[in-house]
Amino acid sequence: MRGIAGAVKNRGDGVSVREPLDLRVAVVASDISFWPEGVVLFRPGDADDPCRKTVCLLAQGRGTPRTGAGRESLGALLNIY
Repeated sequence: MRGIAGAVKNRGDGVSVREPLDLRVAVVASDISFWPEGVVLFRPGDADDPCRKTVCLLAQGRGTPRTGAGRESLGALLNIY
């Protein structure tokens, strides 16, 4: 499984979350603010909760990137600039 975990106390939605989601990579993040649909949230300050959520994602087989999606994302990013 490929994935990203965000364990922060005061950060909102950002490219570090949106890019993996676009590639269908599992994202586990602390429940501190708005996150886009598809992010699995864990309780801040609970060290066991992100572990449980990650194990659950592994059991579901989630987190396999789409083939070729990296090129699409790179093109979209370059179009911004």
